[in-house]
Amino acid sequence: MQKYVTETLKLPKSKIPKIHSFEIVTQSVNDCLFPAKLQFFVTQASLLKPYLEMYQTEKPMAVFIAADLQNLLRTLLAKFLKKEVIEDLTAAQLCKVNLDKPENVLPVLKTDIGFATRALVEKLEKNKKLSQLQLTAFFTECQTFLMEITKKMISKSPLKYLVVGYLASLDPRVMVKNEAASGKFQKLLSKLLSLNRLSAQECDTSKQQFEGLLKELKSYHMNECSNFDPRSQRLDSFFAGVLHDNDSFATLWKVVKMVLVLSHGQADVERGFSVNKDVVAFNMDADTICAYRKVYDAVKQMQCDVHEIFIAKEMLKSCKASHQRYLVHVEKQKQKKKANEMDEKTKQQQLEVAEFKNKLVRLEADSDRLLAKADRLCEEAEAKNKISLLTEANALRAKSKLKRKELEKTKEEAEAAEKKLKLMKG
Repeated sequence: MQKYVTETLKLPKSKIPKIHSFEIVTQSVNDCLFPAKLQFFVTQASLLKPYLEMYQTEKPMAVFIAADLQNLLRTLLAKFLKKEVIEDLTAAQLCKVNLDKPENVLPVLKTDIGFATRALVEKLEKNKKLSQLQLTAFFTECQTFLMEITKKMISKSPLKYLVVGYLASLDPRVMVKNEAASGKFQKLLSKLLSLNRLSAQECDTSKQQFEGLLKELKSYHMNECSNFDPRSQRLDSFFAGVLHDNDSFATLWKVVKMVLVLSHGQADVERGFSVNKDVVAFNMDADTICAYRKVYDAVKQMQCDVHEIFIAKEMLKSCKASHQRYLVHVEKQKQKKKANEMDEKTKQQQLEVAEFKNKLVRLEADSDRLLAKADRLCEEAEAKNKISLLTEANALRAKSKLKRKELEKTKEEAEAAEKKLKLMKG
């Protein structure tokens, strides 16, 4: 980057880029603290990367998330908070520490920026390329960055939920070494009971079976549990081997399966979106996408390269018949499209018939109303000897006759529409 900027600035003024990004790169290269800043980000990335990589998997990992997140959060907080502030705090309490309280924060120059970063800064200070003001500003920026990333982590962290800590009772390493496993599992059962996921009787049975499982693990699976590695082993496979097809742990197996399906993140879902993006092409049907994904998932499940897949005779026969299946599919799609079009026309015809019937009812009501009003006007004209009322009554009768003619015409149209609908229905 330094070489690029140096060589570019040697060019004629007209050929030097005048874009904002080049100005930023130039300023960064000329900043004596730039290598230290890059090293600081590398240090923080190396701290976060193992956790992110470990949990980008489809394996059930919710059981381990509390311990790993707590260790990561405690490490981040220790970089800029005083030791006595975070010492002996539980996971839930760590999430409630006030990071903006000056009394809790270390002096700026005592912020843990990493050995490599500190070595670069000390070298600059020794060579007198760094003033005290620049040094303080750099440490302040590092401390602010650590605070902000920790705040973001706390705001999104599942550690705020107590049930996440209870899940650790099903960690094989905790089950054989930690006496708190029973208490955490009992609290987990209480939470499931309050959510109506289990009955009280199932909770009692599960608690009893869990105690029996702890004794069995300590007696027969001590080494396996103590050396359990979530990175290379699957928790569902472990529990399936111990609990599945064992009637004495039937209710406990139900609880374990309920816990194992809990999502530990969105990495697997997002990975699926990425695969779909690679698979999808223009004008591709949903069935084709599903077929591509089935092949992709099958190859992935086999854990081998594509050229290593065994091609059976049945697969070859299926491929040979693919064109015939395609023709059958196309014919079915044509028939389906034709049927849908006919259904749509039938629906339109049914709406037309219904509209005619509503119009008939409306016309008949209007005609009857006009005649009734004309009769009342005639009676009033006879009683009051008013010719003007008779004239008005005759006008209403004329309107009623027009309504009747329209009614007859509408009846004919309705009958024709009903006949057409019957023909369409077959």
